[in-house]
This record gives sequence, C-alpha cells and structure tokens, in this order.
Amino acid sequence: MQTLSDFLSHWRPIISEQGKDVAAKIEAGQNMGRFLAIEPQLRHRVDMLVREYSKSLSVAPDSLEVGYLFHLRLQEACHLAQFLVHCGLGSSEMDASEWIEVLAIDAWHEFTVHKWRYEFQRVYPPKT
Repeated sequence: MQTLSDFLSHWRPIISEQGKDVAAKIEAGQNMGRFLAIEPQLRHRVDMLVREYSKSLSVAPDSLEVGYLFHLRLQEACHLAQFLVHCGLGSSEMDASEWIEVLAIDAWHEFTVHKWRYEFQRVYPPKT
C-alpha cells in the first residue's frame, strides 16, 4: 500500500520520460487529429495494455498508435493524480497497480477521456 502522494512522486518521472520518447517518434509531421477518431476503436486494447503495465511496469504496444494512446492515457492519469493530491487527497492508500488502473482506466472512461478530447482537439483541430 502507498499513498497517492508517494505513488505520484515515484510514477510521474517515469511516465514523463517515457511519454517524451513516444511523442518524439509519432508527433512530427503526422495528422494528429486522427487520434480523436481512432481512440474509441483502440480503447479496449489500451485498457488491456494499462492492466498489463499495472502489474509489470513494462509493456510492448503492438502498434505506434496504441503506444501513443497508452502514453497519453498515463500522462492524463498523472495530471489527475496531481490534481487529487492538490485537493488534499494525497493520503489515500492503494497498491501501485490499483492506482494505475483507477487513474488510467476507470477515470479515463468516466472523465479524463473527455478532458483529453477537448484539449487535443484545441491543439490538433480537425482538417477541413
């Protein structure tokens, strides 16, 4: 068991570094708006990858698209965890694997997917 604050202080640097590597591989010169369209079709595969990651902290996505969405999801989970700590909920306790699944799967389906879609569309507007 660990508090959300402890979990976040350990997990955030790892996610941040991994996210930079993935973003560098896929963002340059790509039609990023397509991720808004393909995310719903790839959501289950990303969920499965998050579950695997929560147990081993290591995964091998089967495509760049799934890998990119996986890392976006983990980054959104970090932002949510940071917000919850800021709101005074940092002393809540769960196992690390449970924190990952709650923040990157459960919260994604209920909240952060909508936040991500809104922000992503502002940065990468649909092509007309």
